[in-house]
Amino acid sequence: MVVDAYVTRGEPALDKFVASLDALLSEYKKQGGGHFDYHIIDTKDEDAKRRAKEAGLVEQFFGATTGADGGLEKGFMGLAFRYGAESDAIKFLAPEGVGLEFWIDNKIRDIRAKADAHTYKIGLLTGHGELSIAEPNLVPAASGSPNLKTIIQQNFPYYVFQDVDLKGGAGAIDPSFEGLVVTQPSSDLSDAELARIDEFILHGKAAVFFVGAANVARGDTAMHATLSTHGLARLLGGYGIELGRDLVVDLDPKGAFSSLGVTTTGVANRQVPFVPLVTAEDHRLDASFPAFFRLDAVAFPLASSISVHPEKQPQAKLRELARSSPRAVRVTGPDVDMHPFKPWSPAGAAGATVLAASIEGTLHGAFDPSRASTGPARVFVVASSQFLANPIARASSSMNGMVPAPEEWTQAATPYAQQELTSTILVFKNSLDWLTFEDDLAACGLLGDAGR
Repeated sequence: MVVDAYVTRGEPALDKFVASLDALLSEYKKQGGGHFDYHIIDTKDEDAKRRAKEAGLVEQFFGATTGADGGLEKGFMGLAFRYGAESDAIKFLAPEGVGLEFWIDNKIRDIRAKADAHTYKIGLLTGHGELSIAEPNLVPAASGSPNLKTIIQQNFPYYVFQDVDLKGGAGAIDPSFEGLVVTQPSSDLSDAELARIDEFILHGKAAVFFVGAANVARGDTAMHATLSTHGLARLLGGYGIELGRDLVVDLDPKGAFSSLGVTTTGVANRQVPFVPLVTAEDHRLDASFPAFFRLDAVAFPLASSISVHPEKQPQAKLRELARSSPRAVRVTGPDVDMHPFKPWSPAGAAGATVLAASIEGTLHGAFDPSRASTGPARVFVVASSQFLANPIARASSSMNGMVPAPEEWTQAATPYAQQELTSTILVFKNSLDWLTFEDDLAACGLLGDAGR
């Protein structure tokens, strides 16, 4: 693997960033066992600029600096990767950016997987009516039938999904899986099945949960939800991530998804408060965490609350990753009417609520704290039952696709797809990267024996 770092120097901020980039790439070379090399290329001359452009890098203005003529400094700051017959680039690195290791590791892995036909096997929990990533629920039926699984397989074929049916606890999870994905179930998991998941994680594995307490069946335009965690609260609570039996409704106009729609009084902006919108700008979204890496905003449809208890896992690092606005209210009770076009005035105290959290390190058993994981283990929880779907399109879709959705539903489902789904897909892809992440820059040492 060879990385050409095309850089622009001449200002203190740029010089400092280049020095840190050089140090980081030097560490990759040290850890790479002879399979990694890099070059720092200053783009002062026209030949270097030409090569940077040919490698796919984009010339940019650097807003934090000024050139000799008093204007903004213009130049290149990016990485060109070469591995066998494959090449790719990180087109532009912001000098003030964070998380370079994750970005570089993933680019190395992407190129390596393509060149070496390497695959990563991911388990998908099934058997309890889980929200399938193969379900066509991303856009209104009239706009087509894309699904998340096909999008990932077409663009990132090195991820291989395999269903995992725990069969009441009689079936174990294949230890060869890189990680496990748990999506929203519609029936309870038994204690034996939960113990199987715990056993997998304690083998030093990673799992990501896209789950909540409030869920709506596909095609239910009444959007009636019965609140239940289906046993997952017992498992996750053991890791210090307590999943609430509630629905988080965010009443802040900027804290929830909204769309323009035709009403009896004309065109109006209609807020959908059961879809909290978490932004990085106000520090409610941790955009340094791999799954949310460099994202500005993420929607959490049908979200539930998370309470964190780090004292339950003293040998691991627990992080709060996403929060609602301070105007969010936790709705409780046996069930909830969630029709998207009704006025909302939920009872209860308002307050910021955690919607996503992770824990990494030596984990102790969720049901038997005396058991410790055999290696570093990781759990990531997104408390949103329909995070991997367009909730309005899903509720208004008939199971056979023959009944068209009401116009007002299409008016809301279409902008949801346009505004929020890109982030949804990126979070899912980033979560797969996180599941299969090689620790301690191990990607550099796994480039094979070809010595490219």
